[in-house]
Parts: sequence; C-alpha cells; structure tokens
Amino acid sequence: MRRHSSHNTLSRNKAFVLSIGKLSIASMTLVSFILNNQLKNDSAKKIKVRVMKLNKKILVFFVFILLLGVFIFSSYTKQTDIENEYNGIIYSLDSNFEKKTSILLKGKLYKSSLGKGKFVGEIIVDNDISHDLYMEEERNKSYFGVITSVNGGYTKTIGTVFISSDFNSIWGNFEKIDKRYNISSYIAGPAKNKEEGNKIAQEIMQR
Repeated sequence: MRRHSSHNTLSRNKAFVLSIGKLSIASMTLVSFILNNQLKNDSAKKIKVRVMKLNKKILVFFVFILLLGVFIFSSYTKQTDIENEYNGIIYSLDSNFEKKTSILLKGKLYKSSLGKGKFVGEIIVDNDISHDLYMEEERNKSYFGVITSVNGGYTKTIGTVFISSDFNSIWGNFEKIDKRYNISSYIAGPAKNKEEGNKIAQEIMQR
C-alpha cells in the first residue's frame, strides 16, 4: 500500500511538473510572440521614419536641381541689345594718312556667368562698309572677332575687330578700307588722331 501511495504521489508530482513545464513553454511562446510583434512594430516605425527622411532628401535634391537648371538657363539666355556709334579715325602706320569716320556697332550681347560672352550683330564703318560680326570674349574680358569671306571654296580673312569689355572703345582693320584709300589701314574709336588710335589698341589688348 505504501509503495502504491508513493507511486501515485510520484505520478502526481511528475504530472504537476509537466504541467508547470508546459505552462512555462506556453508563457515563453506568448512572450516571444508579443516581443516579436513589438519588434515588428518598432521596425515598421523605423522604416517609416527612414522612408520619410529619404523622401525629404529626394525632394530637397530635386528642388536643388530645379533651381540649378533655372540659374543655368537664365544665365545662358541673358542678352543685352548693343547699338554704339563711335566717332573714329582711319589711319595708317606706313604714312601720315588720317581721316575722321564713323563706326556703328549693333547687335546682341549674350553674357553667361559659366562661359564666354558672345556678340552677334553687324558693324558698319566709313558710313557704308558693312559686315556681319561674331565675337567672343577673350581672357582679358575684351572681345575679338574675325571677318571672313568665302571665294572658290577658300576662306579668306578680310577684317579683324577688337572691342573693350565695356564696349566703349573699338579697334580693327578692314580690307575694304585698305582698297578704298589704297593704304594699309586701321580704324579706331573714339579717337581723333593716330596716337589716340594706337592707345586704344594697346588698352584693349592689355586689359
């Protein structure tokens, strides 16, 4: 009888221990489930925060690109109308020839903060000698252009023009002026004599 009672007691204790173990496992499973859900929620929140931050960065980036594009576009499309008339002189270094004349420059100046300035227009010298003129900004900020003609497939230089950065003075030479007066000529303005003409040439090229 005692052995039977002891056996029953042992069985009951074993069953109790197993029940406690099962309950512990169940509790641990429940806690693990809760923790996993909590971690998932925390991860979701973190991901959401990261996505929001990333979206802000993307938005800032696109706004920056847009502003940069507007700046570049505006800088390249900025243009100024130019129409200057200079009281000038035609002169020769080989003789004492000097003749007062007029020089008319008109066109558009395209100014860019990211590249060279460009002038596209027309120059009229000695009242009726006209040439289309394209000039680019040089390193010293003055402008230089070459006038050419094409004959029989060959390109020939028939004039050169130098203009100060502020477009207040001009100097150059033209083949048609040479032929008209039968001299090797230069033209400058504003100038009253050969000395002033040479001074303008030096100032433009040294700036």
